[in-house]
Amino acid sequence: MDSLASLGDVMGFVGFGAALLVAISIPTAEDGTFTNMTKWLMAASFGVYFFVTGSEVFHSVFSGTLLQDLDDYVEVLFPVLVMLSVFAAYVAQQMSDLRRAQSAMTRSYRMMVDIVDAAPAGILVLDVAGRVNFANDTAREVLDLSEDYRRGGLHTPEWTVTCAGSEPAADFGGLVGEEAAEGVDVAVEWPNGWRVDLTVSTHLLSERSGRLGGVVATFERPTRA
Repeated sequence: MDSLASLGDVMGFVGFGAALLVAISIPTAEDGTFTNMTKWLMAASFGVYFFVTGSEVFHSVFSGTLLQDLDDYVEVLFPVLVMLSVFAAYVAQQMSDLRRAQSAMTRSYRMMVDIVDAAPAGILVLDVAGRVNFANDTAREVLDLSEDYRRGGLHTPEWTVTCAGSEPAADFGGLVGEEAAEGVDVAVEWPNGWRVDLTVSTHLLSERSGRLGGVVATFERPTRA
């Protein structure tokens, strides 16, 4: 019986030693399930039984109680380390899924922006005050809009906007109302006297609370005489 137990200890020592070497040699990936933390937790769990079986083999050759007591304490760490390695793999998988979802959302957003920019009509997204939050390429060209790199967002020229039924203003506040509109005449005039006449249609944007969150305004590219 003792010889069988000793043989089992030797086989366990060799097996867990091999498993430890394999775990250490496996390459890791930060965007995958087998991350660096998972790898070393798994290696540590194998290392526990590598030490325990090794101490048993050593104890069968050299008598002594100190080493036997020590491996009893170390053996308790095995289930803890296995649970930690499984949990680390689970967390790594969740993070990997989250990164893939974010990547898919980013690709979808970029594709949507490319489609909107390719539209021949001008498209504006206005906030509730009538300020321009987004403009596609056609709208930027027609209205002379550019990126404001210091404050972020878009830089609007010092033009005057006159919407049908409203007073001249420095923004498109006349397009923001309680209802969507079609065929609104809008005149945009620059300080140098250049003027562009637009026919604008609007679509209301709602927030989760049901309040008005802004307006999407679209217009055809004006023909220049």
